[in-house]
Amino acid sequence: MNKLISNRPFIYVVLVSQLIPILAFSPESYSLDGQVWWLPVLLAVLVLISIYQLVFKGTYEIWPWYLIGFSNGFNIISRLMMFFSHFTMNQNGTQVINWVYIIISLICMIWSAAILNFMEKPEVKNTVIKS
Repeated sequence: MNKLISNRPFIYVVLVSQLIPILAFSPESYSLDGQVWWLPVLLAVLVLISIYQLVFKGTYEIWPWYLIGFSNGFNIISRLMMFFSHFTMNQNGTQVINWVYIIISLICMIWSAAILNFMEKPEVKNTVIKS
């Protein structure tokens, strides 16, 4: 496991893959009529800024790591806040369980938590800083 944590290409894949749980919402969530679409876009921009700083600029500063933590943590919090309001949907006048939204939300919350756990390991930060 230690070899995987200190493997620079693997860390870069994890850095880029964190965009998936941030941007993964059901298609109806991205309609411009609603208010849900702007938050994942904002969080994705923050993640892209941190990736640019860590991978391409090779910064030794800590703030890109804070952006990663903030973006993934806020992704979990916002999904929890929206979970019960999107738990059901109206289909032909009947309330039905929105399984697509539930499954996507649960997977993305677990994925963001795993990324948070992975990125907080000192070995990961040391490997990225050494590049």
